[in-house]
Amino acid sequence: MRRVFRNAEAKGQATAFISEGIQSGRLAPVIDRTFPFSEVAEAHRYLESGEGLGKVVLTVP
Repeated sequence: MRRVFRNAEAKGQATAFISEGIQSGRLAPVIDRTFPFSEVAEAHRYLESGEGLGKVVLTVP
């Protein structure tokens, strides 16, 4: 099956723009909280509560 992706060039440009922003330090992810993987249920509850102001990260040993 052949697929045609429209706007692939625009997506590539957007990806390049974001990549450059991260590399230069102009863009940075906002990590609100980290949870150990063993507390994945608590992390999920936290996300559902709407309290988070950024990304939630699960750490894997």
